[in-house]
Amino acid sequence: MSDQHSVWPYGMPKVGQVAERSRKVNATDIQLFTEISGDRNPLHYDEEIAKARQFVFIYAPPHS
Repeated sequence: MSDQHSVWPYGMPKVGQVAERSRKVNATDIQLFTEISGDRNPLHYDEEIAKARQFVFIYAPPHS
């Protein structure tokens, strides 16, 4: 069994607490998403097309 301190370094969460998580998406992530989903929207991987559509950068596909 895992040591509780390594699983919950700040203590076990309490009812009502909220947590957030973030991650920087990189080109490999988008490539893998495209391969697994079949979503070939060029706004996700072609910077020139994204800029032509008023985006500053390519954008990551939606996720949950």
